[in-house]
Amino acid sequence: MQMKLVTSIFCAAFALIYGVGCFYYPSGSGHTAESNTLEDGNVLEDKDIRVLVEKLPDSSRLVGTGSGFLVTQDGYLLTNHHVVEKGNRFLIKTDEGGFKAELIKSSRENDLALLKVTGLFAPMRITDSSKARLGQEVFTVGFPNISIQGLSPKLTQGSISSTSGMEDDPRFFQISVPVQPGNSGGALCDKHGNVVGIISSVLVSASSMVNYQNVNYAIKSSVAVDFLFKSPAKNKITLFSRNVKYKADSLDAIAEAQQATALILVYQAPEEELDNDVAQGDPLDALENWLVLIDTGNLDAAWQVSSQPNSSSTERQKFMDKMSRIDRLMGKRVSRQLLSKKISYGKTSGDSVAESQMAVRFSTSCENIPQAMESVVLVRERDGNWRVSDYSIQ
Repeated sequence: MQMKLVTSIFCAAFALIYGVGCFYYPSGSGHTAESNTLEDGNVLEDKDIRVLVEKLPDSSRLVGTGSGFLVTQDGYLLTNHHVVEKGNRFLIKTDEGGFKAELIKSSRENDLALLKVTGLFAPMRITDSSKARLGQEVFTVGFPNISIQGLSPKLTQGSISSTSGMEDDPRFFQISVPVQPGNSGGALCDKHGNVVGIISSVLVSASSMVNYQNVNYAIKSSVAVDFLFKSPAKNKITLFSRNVKYKADSLDAIAEAQQATALILVYQAPEEELDNDVAQGDPLDALENWLVLIDTGNLDAAWQVSSQPNSSSTERQKFMDKMSRIDRLMGKRVSRQLLSKKISYGKTSGDSVAESQMAVRFSTSCENIPQAMESVVLVRERDGNWRVSDYSIQ
């Protein structure tokens, strides 16, 4: 019998490929959404998650979950596009606790998405997927079926069954690693814990006459690296180096993977809530966005989101000259650790609003300076948004 299979999540003839990230299935897959419905009160018993979820408005609706993993020390995470595509609020949980996340970039074509949280983490190393061989042992750590299997991370192991995907798609591996709904976005690792791919989809039958067993797919790490190199994380990811001796113990490799793996909670909130969030502003989000622009050399955009009491061309040029000198001084691969944060809120009196400020200090290391101190001051302006008003490095 000849069957035409499509490399998407839609059914064609007797076969169906679907992402395994969220707790819903495409129509016609033989699964029902009701059997995997998430009930916040019954499922989210973990303290870190419950505390985080309670900060969300009641109208925010949990629409799915998935897995992801940290790729930089300062909180960039990689996952699948299909995990996050139905949400507009994102929370993650790692061994370090729970965090709000921001969607930075997404690619439907390659089924990849980049999230960002604030903090300091131990990221995973990414290795060259072109070196992977047929039969090579691989594993993944993720959060499948949390409503049934619980919130602790789960390990599954297998091998590379094919060095290409559906219809010989060169962007994918076929793997025998068992995966379930919720595993999508998790790292596919070699025995040393290096990332060779990202769990993406499974092949299931839409007909009782056909039964595909353990046919799963992972996006190759080479595709993910290309995606990351075109993002704010481009100079921060950790690539595998043959000059560095890594631990050979598989249990240590699994422990490192677990530490860098995150449960991703995907929420959908009314648009008016999101508009209100933007109006109120968040100083840490504003600071993080500004630092990303500075680190990636996008000084024009950084100037636009800075506080500009005097927006003359002279002031703009002073800013550009100063930050260009600092950029050359620091070089690439900037790593920051938050040392202190102090917020002082101004009081409202009649029509006047006293200025609210946040002062932040970082211990910073980078390519050209092993140890430095950065100080940043943000002000909350009349439109409610926080903007950087002063920056210095010592």
